Amino acid sequence: MIPTEQQVEQRAAVLGLSAPRVTPAMIDALVESLTFDTHYIPGTTTVVATSLLPSGFTVATTKSASASPENFNLALGIEIAIGKCKDESRQKLWELEGYRLKHALHEQSESIAADSLSTIRANLSLADSKLNGAAALRAECTGAVQPCPCGA
Repeated sequence: MIPTEQQVEQRAAVLGLSAPRVTPAMIDALVESLTFDTHYIPGTTTVVATSLLPSGFTVATTKSASASPENFNLALGIEIAIGKCKDESRQKLWELEGYRLKHALHEQSESIAADSLSTIRANLSLADSKLNGAAALRAECTGAVQPCPCGA
């Protein structure tokens, strides 16, 4: 059996898992921000629902329909189509937000790695210039009165 979102959150808390993650509260907020556009297809029992984020991004599109025209009720069809669309949107938002978080963490680690590499290169360049300076000092001292202060 697949655990519920609340059960997963409880387990994460018990296990002390505190790294960045997408939470049900984040998804709830996004689901609450959705708007739904519905369309009845004339001459059928089909109602289509589309969910949109405030940015205008389309999250999901679903439909409802009754097999028998005698059982068709537009208000009920709209309610079912929106309910299905809300459920599908929630699942897609988990995936989209998971991708967004993973991408942000990857970019952050790339930035840290680039900064570290930059620091290492700068330190190596400084060490190289110090070594070249010591080598030049030794070259000047070669043939001078022994012992030379540079150790040559």
